[in-house]
Amino acid sequence: MRGDSFPILQLPPNVLHKTLRSMQFFDLMIFSLVSKATRKATQALELAALGILVKIDQDLKITIYNGSIGFYLDIYYDRVANTRLEGGNVGIGIERLPTGTVYLKRSDLSPRQCLDHFQEVFWHYKKIFIEIDHTVTDYQSIYEEFKGIKFNSLTMLMNRANGEDEWARKCAMNFSRQCDEIDLDGEPLFTHTACEFQNLACQKFKQFHSSKKCTLNDLLVMEAKDFVSSIDFEELNLFLKFWIKGFIQHLKCVELYVESDTSDLQNIAILFKNISYEEAPNDKVFEYKYRLVCRGGRYIQSNDGITAVVGFDDFDNCVKLIVLD
Repeated sequence: MRGDSFPILQLPPNVLHKTLRSMQFFDLMIFSLVSKATRKATQALELAALGILVKIDQDLKITIYNGSIGFYLDIYYDRVANTRLEGGNVGIGIERLPTGTVYLKRSDLSPRQCLDHFQEVFWHYKKIFIEIDHTVTDYQSIYEEFKGIKFNSLTMLMNRANGEDEWARKCAMNFSRQCDEIDLDGEPLFTHTACEFQNLACQKFKQFHSSKKCTLNDLLVMEAKDFVSSIDFEELNLFLKFWIKGFIQHLKCVELYVESDTSDLQNIAILFKNISYEEAPNDKVFEYKYRLVCRGGRYIQSNDGITAVVGFDDFDNCVKLIVLD
């Protein structure tokens, strides 16, 4: 039976709408895959996707979450081949089913076609995330399959020894262009030239996590609101002085991991040398996305009147700057 000859599609529009709305999420997603007519009928519902996640390691999986807890659809693909991404099984799952995941064979549906399909289904609202694990060995296929997709978030881990440095960097640069948040871990993702990293850092991300040790110059071109990285402890004092002068005022939270064998008192003396500050209570908790306690916290103020607290993370060897509302 052709998809456009389903009896359900012959229902009056308002009845069809109510009928589709009453379907289980995974049934509705499978219905959307049958034909162009079923896809258009599903599009008309103006569904919202909590998230569409592309996860790539030795295999590839695309997961679509809707707004209801426990409901999702998984599309599984075979091992990532050396030359291209192979089609595989479409798996439909719902956590509440004791029988586990149900499988539907659709070898004709490539990863890109699958992602394009669900972008159309969830045209009303969607967020698309991509995670690339360090076990990946064929970044060229990944780049060619997904280039041009507007991802909201990129998480990428890279193994130094896989020999795909150039293609991995292309993935990082291309996939991050439309992102709000990126998390890059792996030295091959960053060249030895400061220019390429700074071209990435100057994009206006909401959140940027980087395993690369940054420099003061990297921080001064940073456009992210939240930034997590590492830095030489000696450069932190200069960073605070630049912030006080009004540079990088768009930053809301900075977490910089440092290596230091000295005590908190000595670190505080170095960190705040020639800087005016007020001490924060030792047990003061600061709210920024999550609760933070800063050891040795100090209030500083920029020349523009903006106040921030600077201190050491209560658990990690990390200096935090949190801008206060």
